[in-house]
Amino acid sequence: MINQIKQDLMIARKEKNEIEKLLLSTLYSDIMMLAKNDGNRKTNNDDCLKVIKKFIKSIEENIKIVKNEELSNLNTELEILNRYLPEQLSEKELRDIIQYQFQIANDQSNKVIGLIMNYLKKNNNGQFDMKLASKIIRELLTK
Repeated sequence: MINQIKQDLMIARKEKNEIEKLLLSTLYSDIMMLAKNDGNRKTNNDDCLKVIKKFIKSIEENIKIVKNEELSNLNTELEILNRYLPEQLSEKELRDIIQYQFQIANDQSNKVIGLIMNYLKKNNNGQFDMKLASKIIRELLTK
C-alpha cells in the first residue's frame, strides 16, 4: 500500500494536483514516521490503514465545523483517502460475522466483546467501523 501511495504522489506532482499532492505527501510522511518511531522498521499495510483512518477521522471532524466553501477540498481529500481503504463490510455482513463469533464463543459475559473485536481486527482489519461493531456486539449481549 505504501508503494501505491508513493506512486500516486508522484503522479499528483506531475499533474500539478495540489490538493492530492499535499495530502499524499503528508500521508506518506506520517506513515514513514510511524514506522521509524517504532524501531526503524519497514512499513506495512497496518501502518497505512492506521494513518489513513486517522486522517479520515480528522477530516470528518473538520467537515462538521468548516464553512461551505472549504467543504469541497475536504470532500476531495476524503475521496482520495478512501481509495486506499479495503472494501468495507456491509452492516449485514458485519452482523453475520459477529453473530457467528458469538455462537463459537458460547459466552455471554463482557469478555466476549474483546474476543470478537480481536477476531475482527485480525481477520477484517480496515474493513469495518469499530463503533458499529461494538454497537452490534452490545445489542447481542443484551438479548
